[in-house]
Amino acid sequence: MEPVAGADCAPDLLTETYWAGLHGPVTLMRSGRLPEDAHERRLALLNAPFTDGG
Repeated sequence: MEPVAGADCAPDLLTETYWAGLHGPVTLMRSGRLPEDAHERRLALLNAPFTDGG
Protein backbone atom coordinates (compact mmCIF):
# COMPACT_ATOMS: atom_id res chain seq x y z
CA MET A 1 0.00 0.00 0.00
CA GLU A 2 1.34 3.40 -0.99
CA PRO A 3 1.58 6.23 1.56
CA VAL A 4 -1.54 8.41 1.62
CA ALA A 5 0.34 11.66 2.05
CA GLY A 6 2.73 12.45 -0.76
CA ALA A 7 6.00 14.30 -0.36
CA ASP A 8 4.23 17.63 -0.90
CA CYS A 9 1.55 17.01 1.77
CA ALA A 10 2.11 17.90 5.41
CA PRO A 11 0.81 15.12 7.70
CA ASP A 12 -0.75 17.64 10.10
CA LEU A 13 -2.72 19.22 7.26
CA LEU A 14 -3.89 15.81 6.07
CA THR A 15 -4.94 14.89 9.62
CA GLU A 16 -6.91 18.12 10.11
CA THR A 17 -8.63 17.74 6.75
CA TYR A 18 -9.53 14.09 7.38
CA TRP A 19 -10.88 14.93 10.86
CA ALA A 20 -13.02 17.73 9.44
CA GLY A 21 -14.27 15.44 6.66
CA LEU A 22 -15.22 12.78 9.20
CA HIS A 23 -16.74 15.21 11.69
CA GLY A 24 -19.39 16.50 9.26
CA PRO A 25 -20.93 13.14 8.28
CA VAL A 26 -20.78 11.80 11.84
CA THR A 27 -22.54 14.90 13.17
CA LEU A 28 -25.23 14.57 10.50
CA MET A 29 -25.63 10.83 11.08
CA ARG A 30 -25.97 11.22 14.85
CA SER A 31 -28.60 13.94 14.44
CA GLY A 32 -30.62 11.76 12.05
CA ARG A 33 -30.10 14.08 9.08
CA LEU A 34 -28.56 11.31 6.95
CA PRO A 35 -30.36 8.00 6.30
CA GLU A 36 -29.11 5.30 8.67
CA ASP A 37 -29.08 2.55 6.04
CA ALA A 38 -26.02 4.07 4.32
CA HIS A 39 -23.88 4.89 7.39
CA GLU A 40 -21.44 2.04 6.80
CA ARG A 41 -21.08 2.88 3.10
CA ARG A 42 -20.44 6.56 3.86
CA LEU A 43 -17.70 5.74 6.34
CA ALA A 44 -16.17 3.20 3.96
CA LEU A 45 -16.02 5.82 1.20
CA LEU A 46 -14.39 8.31 3.51
CA ASN A 47 -11.87 5.76 4.81
CA ALA A 48 -11.05 4.12 1.46
CA PRO A 49 -7.92 6.21 0.74
CA PHE A 50 -6.50 5.20 4.13
CA THR A 51 -7.24 1.48 3.91
CA ASP A 52 -6.86 -1.33 1.43
CA GLY A 53 -10.14 -0.12 -0.10
CA GLY A 54 -8.41 2.91 -1.60
